[in-house]
Parts: sequence; structure tokens; C-alpha cells
Amino acid sequence: MLISLVLFSWYIYLVDPVGGASNIAFDTSGEPHIFYYCGSTAEVRHAWWNGNNFDHEVIDGGFQYYNGGPAAVIDNQNRIHLAYFTSDEHLGYGLYDGTWHLEIADTATKVGNFCDIALDQNNQPHIVHRRLTGFVYGYLRYTKKVSGYWETYEFGSEYGGYHPSIVFDSQDNPHIADCTDGDDLRYIVWDGADWQIEKPVLDHASSYSSLVLDSQDRPQISFYWAYYDENNFDLRFVEKNSGTWQVHIVDHGEETFKRGWDNEIAIDSDGVLHITYHAHNECLVKYATGSGSNWYLSTVDTVGMWYAFNAIGVNNSDDIFMSYCDSDGLWLATTRQLVGVEEDVPAKRDRSGSAELARFIRVRGEFKIYDTAGRLVLSGNYPRERRVALSRPGVYFVKTEDYFKKIVLIH
Repeated sequence: MLISLVLFSWYIYLVDPVGGASNIAFDTSGEPHIFYYCGSTAEVRHAWWNGNNFDHEVIDGGFQYYNGGPAAVIDNQNRIHLAYFTSDEHLGYGLYDGTWHLEIADTATKVGNFCDIALDQNNQPHIVHRRLTGFVYGYLRYTKKVSGYWETYEFGSEYGGYHPSIVFDSQDNPHIADCTDGDDLRYIVWDGADWQIEKPVLDHASSYSSLVLDSQDRPQISFYWAYYDENNFDLRFVEKNSGTWQVHIVDHGEETFKRGWDNEIAIDSDGVLHITYHAHNECLVKYATGSGSNWYLSTVDTVGMWYAFNAIGVNNSDDIFMSYCDSDGLWLATTRQLVGVEEDVPAKRDRSGSAELARFIRVRGEFKIYDTAGRLVLSGNYPRERRVALSRPGVYFVKTEDYFKKIVLIH
């Protein structure tokens, strides 16, 4: 049963006026850190909340092919471990312990575009990523650090490596999910002696998937299902809770409104699942939460891009954070209000770098107006220009198809 219901309010913040595919990691205090590519400058960037706004740094050169993002995890000593695609097409690894230490984890060419990273019980990094062998085809690779050196294994029996995920179970064994070039959903587990491979879904699992394990080490995987003959373009979910795989539809779509691109899954401390995804024909960033066949759906934001590059994370307080792209840059939607009193908050950065003083806000076409706390205060779609008067003065951010700007509204 699918239930469409908004469970809570999203607070929406502009992270960076430019940005690309992203990933979210949390420090030991539960604070979000966002790692992302900046396509216009070919950089890997890091943004974090300093209590008032977002600070930024450039870590290294890097860029994305298609829609693969960097990946990061923060260990129990608050050290950052980062995997990314370098500017010279290698798999890069960065360790931050007060200073960034950068190295090449896989020296093969065209590796690291789609990547994910996890730490074992000794805080050693393990990275899954893709090696591109031609214009389209490629292989899944698994790279880990052993005694200070990198070791790489390639799953060379079948083309694959699209959007791989890696997590460790309670016995410190890695579990991996990815999509093959044959549109199969693949699930791979190290049993202590060898890799065991299963295919929960055959055909039509189209490139996007994401894996978590529940408290009993059982796999829970979100994926995008594209089946033209039956006009099904869905966000789906598959689980192995009773020894057999069970597939569920989370959000049904059709060819004219595909749902499920850029999906990523997270799990909270109660075992509740959270999925972010993109309905690109409808220009929507969407969110699903639930389990099995019971899901609650909501729309988080509208976007104007072909890809939204969604990422999701749940911190140790079960606050939900989602990052995604729009034509105006990189955004963060969260269930936690990052600022308490909006009058005390400095105005956010915008492209122009300055604010416009006005008694009214003029809008035309589709628009959204946010306050300084990231709350959506007004939206609409007017075919002709109109003046909008809000109930209280202050700093507001107006987002339309043509611009994103800051306005100081005076009465």
C-alpha cells in the first residue's frame, strides 16, 4: 500500500551557488558534512555547518562523469575518509586528521567515477568504484587498504559497477550492491573465504541502486525499475528478510513521469528506512520513508535540472539530511532546523553578492520564497508579473527559473 503523506516540514538551505553530485557524512556530534564536485572549476569541495552558515573548502581537483559523486565517511576519531574521481581520472583517497593527506588509491585510468566508501572495524577504508573500459562499458572494482598499501580486486566476469554501495556487517564482512550493464541488480557478499554473488532483480534494474543493512545484517536495497513494455518506471525496494528476496513498489511511475532516478537509501536507529530520489520529468526531489510494502511519500522541492544528484544521511539523533542540485547550486533539505532565531542569522550568500531593498517582491512564472532559516514561506506560478507583499519585513531569498536573489523586504 502506498500512502502519500507529508510527515514533517523540511528546512531548505543553499549550500553553494555551484555544485554537482554530492555525499553526506556526519561527525561524532552528528553535524553534517557535504562533499561534492564543482563541475565549472573541476574541484572536489567540502562544506560544513559552522553554527551560523556553511563554510567551504577545496580539497583537490576532481570531476564527475555522468552522475557519480564523491563518497565520504567520518570515523570515531572525527577523521574524514574521502573517495573521489581525480582530475586525471584515477581513484583518489583523502584522509583528514587536521590536515588533508591525499593519495591515489587505484592507479588504473578511468577508475573512481562511481564510488562508495566504508570503514572496517579497524577504521581501514574500503572503496567500491567503476573502471570504464570504453565509451560505455566498465567493471566493478573493490579497493582496500591493507598494512598501508592499496589492494584492488576487479569483478571481471560481467560488466557492471553502476552506483555501487558498500557496507560492513556486524562480523566485519563487506556487502556490495550495484547494477550491471545488463540491467541486473547485483548483491555481493564476502563470506570470509570468497565472494558470493546473487541477483535479486533480473533485467530492468536501470543503473540506480543503494544498499543498507538492518540490525540483523539483512540487505535492504532501493533501485530504479525501467520496463518500457509494461510502462513501469518506478522507485522500488527489495529486501531479504526471510531468506528469499521480496520486491516492493515504493513510487510507481510511467514513461511520462519516471520516478526513482538518483535514489539513495539510509536507515535510522529504529530500523526505519529513508529514501531520496528524483522524479526528473516532473522536476521534483522526492522522499519516501517506511519499510516493506508500506511507504509514506512526500515532495521536498522542485528542481529544474535533468539530474538532481541526490544524497541522504541520518545522523545519531535520527535527523534526516538530503543534498541535491538545482540550476542555482547545491541545496540541503533537513528535518532539523540549523538556525534557531531567524533575525540573528546572517543573510545567506547569493550569486550577486548583494541584497536588493524593496517594499514588494516582484515575481513572474513559477517562484519560491524562502526566509533566512530556509523555510518556504510562499510559492506560486503567475503568468504575468505580480507584486507579492509578505506579512513581515526581513531578509528573503527568491528563486525562479531565471534567477536566485536575496531581497531585504522593508515595510
